[in-house]
Amino acid sequence: MWTQFILQFFAELAEKERAMIATRAKDALAKAKFRGVKLVDPKLAPTRKTATKVITDSVDHHAATVLPVIRAIQKADTMSLRAVADSLNSRHPTA
Repeated sequence: MWTQFILQFFAELAEKERAMIATRAKDALAKAKFRGVKLVDPKLAPTRKTATKVITDSVDHHAATVLPVIRAIQKADTMSLRAVADSLNSRHPTA
């Protein structure tokens, strides 16, 4: 009986502490915002730019690799784009 009471007591204390931490964090962020502090990672913009370039380059490379295969399939079999997609999917099924 006492064990259950003590566990409930500690759980309530932990919940109260969580709420107090959340309140302090919100207050600190609001004060910083009021002072004009920018609350963003200063490296976010360059990182986003680099990631966008990497993704774009990857997609461009993939398109350049797959497009000749699509054209060859279409030319050889005069298939619709749906049939070409099915043909490509059968060559490289996804997991």
